[in-house]
Amino acid sequence: MKKFIILFIVFILAFSQLPILEVLAETRDLDDSGINFTVIQDEEDFMLYQMEENRIVYEYEEITVDDVVHTKKYKITGSLRNLIEDSSTTLILSDDRLILSTFDNMNKTTEQTSLDLNNLNVGETGNSVTTFARCSKIWPDGYTGKKEAITGHAYANNYGEKLGISRLGTLDIIVKTPDKKFDEYTRLVDSLVAQEIQLIPFVGGAQALGELTKAIGNGNVTLATLKSVLKKLGKSIPAVGTLVSMVTYFNTNHKANVSRDGLNGKSVRRGFVC
Repeated sequence: MKKFIILFIVFILAFSQLPILEVLAETRDLDDSGINFTVIQDEEDFMLYQMEENRIVYEYEEITVDDVVHTKKYKITGSLRNLIEDSSTTLILSDDRLILSTFDNMNKTTEQTSLDLNNLNVGETGNSVTTFARCSKIWPDGYTGKKEAITGHAYANNYGEKLGISRLGTLDIIVKTPDKKFDEYTRLVDSLVAQEIQLIPFVGGAQALGELTKAIGNGNVTLATLKSVLKKLGKSIPAVGTLVSMVTYFNTNHKANVSRDGLNGKSVRRGFVC
């Protein structure tokens, strides 16, 4: 959870160097991410929206009071609205550190993360990406149809040997194909690549997006928290459609992590050979 919070802050900071993009769509369904957002109400201190994922509808009700975001997440079943998560996230900006403290009102637990803003490479517009992403460009003989996301996720197929490779960093997972789990993973990587085409101009280049691989983690990002972090840093708040695109990207990357973890295959550590 802590790593994921850092993940979306890095993305926010890079993105916030650019002007507001007027993306006004209230309903957003990006590629094969399986995530569909419907924004019902968007005000400065209140947001109500639904997220449909794998045919399950969740409704988020978020109220922002000063530097605290109160989030309630409901599962919608027909006319029933069942509360499944209730949390409060406090944002504290102290010198060059941004602190997010999230209290789970249901389980009575607290998670806190602190981020040194000086360590972020923000605003770079180069086309280079992380070492992990660069390493993914070297593939064994016989593999074709390579698809590489800037976050580090990549795959390729050896149709002659009926094998597929899932790649992240220096670790390959080789599976026998056809394989439904591998197919699911490849669809998520395809979705990441498609979303990156839209998001790279927003963040100022592949370098900024590549920095995200340093903070891959678990959990979901909420729209109101995203807005509050931008506001806390004195940045412009983008149109709701842009916020949705960013959150969708984060969640798709998380789903790719989970999907890869579920693959059944042979793990091969390649080492830094690129």
